[in-house]
Amino acid sequence: MEWTMLMDYGRLLLMALLFDGVVYLVYRFDSKRQKQLGRADFWHRQIVIGILFGILANLATTFGIDIDGAIINVRDAAPLCAGLIFGAPAGIIAGMIGGVGRWFAIYWGAGTYTRLACSISTVLAGVLAALLRRKLLDDKKPTWTFGLLIAMVMEVFHMLMIFITNMGDIQRDFAFVRQCSFPMIIINGLCVMVALLAIAANSEECRVRSKGQQRIVQTFERWLLLCVTIAFLVASVFIFILQTALAEKSIDTILGVQVSDVSRALQASGEASANGHIGTSGGIILADASGRILSDGRGATGQTLGDIGIDLQGVEPGVRFESQVYHWDAFVLYSTLGDTTIIAYAPIDEVFFTRDVSAYVVAFMDVLVFAALYIMVYSLIKKKVVANIQEINRSLAQITSGNLEVTVDVRSNAEFASLSDDINVTVKTLKQYIADAAERIDQELAFARAVQASALPDTFKPFPDYAGMFDIYATMDTAKEVGGDFFDFYLLDSDHLVFLVADVSGKGIPAAMFMMTVKTLLKSVVETGVGVAEAMTGANEELCAGNDEGMFVTAWMGMLEISTGEVRFVNAGHNPPYLKKSGIFKPLEMRRNLVLGAMEGIQYAEQRLTLTPGDTLFLYTDGVTEATDGSNTLYGEERLEGVLNTHFEDSGSALTGAVTADIDAFVGDVAQFDDITMLVLKYKGGTQNEAVEG
Repeated sequence: MEWTMLMDYGRLLLMALLFDGVVYLVYRFDSKRQKQLGRADFWHRQIVIGILFGILANLATTFGIDIDGAIINVRDAAPLCAGLIFGAPAGIIAGMIGGVGRWFAIYWGAGTYTRLACSISTVLAGVLAALLRRKLLDDKKPTWTFGLLIAMVMEVFHMLMIFITNMGDIQRDFAFVRQCSFPMIIINGLCVMVALLAIAANSEECRVRSKGQQRIVQTFERWLLLCVTIAFLVASVFIFILQTALAEKSIDTILGVQVSDVSRALQASGEASANGHIGTSGGIILADASGRILSDGRGATGQTLGDIGIDLQGVEPGVRFESQVYHWDAFVLYSTLGDTTIIAYAPIDEVFFTRDVSAYVVAFMDVLVFAALYIMVYSLIKKKVVANIQEINRSLAQITSGNLEVTVDVRSNAEFASLSDDINVTVKTLKQYIADAAERIDQELAFARAVQASALPDTFKPFPDYAGMFDIYATMDTAKEVGGDFFDFYLLDSDHLVFLVADVSGKGIPAAMFMMTVKTLLKSVVETGVGVAEAMTGANEELCAGNDEGMFVTAWMGMLEISTGEVRFVNAGHNPPYLKKSGIFKPLEMRRNLVLGAMEGIQYAEQRLTLTPGDTLFLYTDGVTEATDGSNTLYGEERLEGVLNTHFEDSGSALTGAVTADIDAFVGDVAQFDDITMLVLKYKGGTQNEAVEG
């Protein structure tokens, strides 16, 4: 018998695992299709999945496992999985197909007694799953705990429907329910739970969530489930104990009354029979002093009490006790009258039948009530607490991303209103701190800009005595308040002019500070009387020695011998300048050296060119050619060369102004992202000529 039962439950478990395997495979296939088509194929997928799970429900009906006369199946798990996992329409379709299939399944062997209850329950399983998915779960899959709870509650409703639809035969109802309730509740709950666990374990959503903290809804869900379960168990145990006490008190009264009635009859007439009944199977037994049965109503006259299982040894008269009576476990009470023993008995199953039915029905009702309470509280918490927290978090996300104009305005209750006000006050205070800090920074940057500007030549014409020999003009437009570009020019003696343009790596304050260091260092080295190559080499060694931040600078430095027009120059990784000869600007062909500050031990090579009267050198930094428009197109050398040749006769200030205007027209509204520096040197000759504006 035990082996047969184990085999039956093994088959039941195998059926559940096969069901979950099908659910998992369908989910994997549906997920791939959903990624390919999105929601465009939504209704087609819902209909197909609904029909498929409706077929699964009918297969579960057909291949249910017979355990002691009760057919156990996982039919209701099919519409529940369809609705909770795949979507509300799929759940409703699967429930309708499964319910209709169960109604007509009597024609191929299904039972008729629970036909209506099973059909209604299967249809409602699909509807319930659809409603929960759409209204409570925001069209997302539930957790495995939620799925387990809903599946078990649905089967409790199924069992209760057996009582409701067959009120005329409570004993038969109870026989069905007692036999199949726990297997049905457990196996359907496990089916839905395992399906959700398998899907969650292999879904990207689960892997992402597992790396973070648990959501408040999940924490609340589990604690609420625990509290509801404890409340249900306490209520059920209390009712069971109360019903047991009432049943025992009632049977004590009944047995005592029956014994008293027979005793009075014997006293009155000297005769009595044991033909009375107590309940359905209980009755009266009369025996003599030796224990021989005188009358019992069941044909055991002449037998002894021991023959039918009763042993009165050690039992006081009038005290109820348990004993075997005719192979039943029964409550027994006896009394003696002279030599006659009067025994009343009632089978324990009959005594507790009402208690058991009441316990089941009340427990089922409690499950439904507590489940409804659980869903209501869960929904309220989600809508009134979690939704408000999420709204506040959305506002905080904007605030933390830099938008301090956002106002938190969640006022559904006093606590959230207070939290909103506190956040708003904090943000307001933060804005004031930021404004104050920005004002201080602006003042400091303005000072730094003034300091940087004061370090650069700012007088044009700078050398009035040389106005007939050369003109020089330069501009610097920083991308930020201070920049890393710089230019410089100065007379070493009466016949030598040093001029340079440089571009420090980086932008802002660090680049500006490094720029000041490089400018000062280059000038101090050149003024010792060395050539430009030696000056670059010496400056590079100094910069490398103290350059912990790894900054570097590109530079083009020239030394013009005013009397002859000879320019000795060094290019340290800088853009080649444009040289105008015969009225045409072209890039100056030259060798590049390594940038300053990158590597120690570099020897910089000097190069030479000779300017003739009318020649012009145009030096610039890469902020000119790397300016970009809205489509991320570079300004470029070709466009720069075109502007230079269009304005080749212009003065230095006019030429740089033309380039600046063309860059502005090219980039449009795009913000400047790099410093722009230009220097124009026009050579007129080694003797004083009439001054030309520079």
